[in-house]
Amino acid sequence: MNDWLPIDSAPRDRQILICREGDECSHAGFWQEAVEDGVDYMGEDAGFVDVHFQNFYPSRSFGQMGSRYPGRQPTLWQPLPPPPSTPEKAE
Repeated sequence: MNDWLPIDSAPRDRQILICREGDECSHAGFWQEAVEDGVDYMGEDAGFVDVHFQNFYPSRSFGQMGSRYPGRQPTLWQPLPPPPSTPEKAE
């Protein structure tokens, strides 16, 4: 399955491969719901994140102006490939 799909059609209930059009790589990622500010945490809007929280992240559209920032969101997605099969042991 090599066909990338538009991110608007991506499921939000499981991990998927996410990519940005024009990027040469893809990352495992998932949908993250919005998080409000907490005592020890600055919240953010809902959006897709990669599992390492480095390449894709939601924006922050609330709070003081200096605390707001644009997110980096994927534009394409694919289902994760199936895990490799384990060869059966010869007896």
